[in-house]
Amino acid sequence: MSIQTLIQEDKHKWVAIYNGNYGTYTIKIRLNEDNSLANHTCSCPSDYYPCKHIDMILSAIGKKQSNISKSNGINDNNELIKKLITGTAKEKFIDFLIHFSDYNPDFVNKIKLEFFTEKEVKKEMNISNIIKNGLPDGRLDVDYYDPHYNEDYLELEILDEWKEKAEKEIENKNFDDALEIGQAIFEEFAHWRVYCDGEYLDYLNEDYEYYPFEIFTSIINKENTYSERIFEFLKEKYILSDYQYAQQYISNFIGDFSESDENKKFFLETQNQLLKKASSDYDRELILTNIIDFYKKNNQPNEEWNIIFENLDIDKFRKKSIEKYIQDNKFAEAKKLINERIKIYNGYQEPLEWYGYLLQMAQIENKNNEVRDYSYLFIKSGFDKKHYTIFKTTFQEEEWQKEFIKLENLYDKGNYISSSLVDLWIEENQKTKALDYFLKYKNVQTFENYVNHFKTDFPNETLIIYKESLNKFAKNNVGRNHYEYVADVLKRIESIEGGKTVVNEIILFYRIEYKNRPAMMEILNQNFRI
Repeated sequence: MSIQTLIQEDKHKWVAIYNGNYGTYTIKIRLNEDNSLANHTCSCPSDYYPCKHIDMILSAIGKKQSNISKSNGINDNNELIKKLITGTAKEKFIDFLIHFSDYNPDFVNKIKLEFFTEKEVKKEMNISNIIKNGLPDGRLDVDYYDPHYNEDYLELEILDEWKEKAEKEIENKNFDDALEIGQAIFEEFAHWRVYCDGEYLDYLNEDYEYYPFEIFTSIINKENTYSERIFEFLKEKYILSDYQYAQQYISNFIGDFSESDENKKFFLETQNQLLKKASSDYDRELILTNIIDFYKKNNQPNEEWNIIFENLDIDKFRKKSIEKYIQDNKFAEAKKLINERIKIYNGYQEPLEWYGYLLQMAQIENKNNEVRDYSYLFIKSGFDKKHYTIFKTTFQEEEWQKEFIKLENLYDKGNYISSSLVDLWIEENQKTKALDYFLKYKNVQTFENYVNHFKTDFPNETLIIYKESLNKFAKNNVGRNHYEYVADVLKRIESIEGGKTVVNEIILFYRIEYKNRPAMMEILNQNFRI
């Protein structure tokens, strides 16, 4: 396992190739001006974010920068290049660059990126061809069933580079150049994806589909006189087959920025076309939400609510309707919509999201028995502080003690520890019951969730539970991860009054009891000195 290559592509961008456990990974790092990490990607299959390779590459970058600084390499290189450009070897140096370019397309692409906007060479560059030639063939040349394969590996670097170029041109107010780049990215990506393998597209980041729209949005936000040019360009593409994947993007984009009646009409017509073609309830919901947001933005509440009321089969809109009815004190209408949904469950489970609305109305109407019944549904399978508090308010003080005992029995799981029972005792300030309970079960991981409730008022009891629970854990668990957890717990015990003495006792015991666990001894020695 080692770094194969580490290349600095520009002032802030580094790319590394790393030979790892499951193959070769590509790691890309972008730094801020102060050399802090701006963003990164790694093609390894790790579930951790960031993965361990990011720190490794950052360390390697730091060493490389330090070596360059020590040798004054950057200044030396700059002086050499300047002498070759201006000195007697100028023609030979130009010939070398031309010859070098023939066999180094990446170098040529860097030149095109840098000098695309220069007038004397712009006519020589066809940005569409540059992007087209820079895109891969669209065939997946890896085993995509390999569980170690990471889909983030499929990147379109040519699009990343030109999008970044467009952003720089927008910063410099070169909006025509930025627009040309955005249009070229859109066109070439659309043509390219037609010929891609389906599996390839499955592994491709969807962000690329939205790249041109990010560029167009930035342009309009900086200079809105470009909006009509962009709208006309997009409308032309909307009807072409290569751009079907982007029809929703196009319609939404024009809807977001449209001010003229013509563009508003285009948005509504295209959204309705897409609605007819929607293949799932999920797609329907997205499209209808776009239309509702459009009406809301344009202060057309009647049209907005018509869409909502006409599509009550979608839970999101049914909930909006119920909330409006409750707000307008139309409880009968709200209850009708709720009960229609509850019937679907047919008693197999408690649809709490719908019962929450019934509880809300019962509270408004001061119907104590209904408040009690509905709030109980939320706490009967596990403690919930909000609904527990509501439930408790429905009882007189003399009634509550009996009900409290019922809840204790309900939450008591007998053979294993119950967090709901501990929550109940803590809420009722019966902490001594909770301490006895933890001493009985000796579960250090659960105890750690509650230790802050006890350590100040009951430091001695807390230390006893910690000690016995941790000893049980150490006895039953082996392996480096478990030993590191033990060390972390010991550090937390030290912070409690009298904890350092207890930690010393525990460590001395472990050094005798577990002397044949070398990893454990190593971790304890690294973290503690007695």
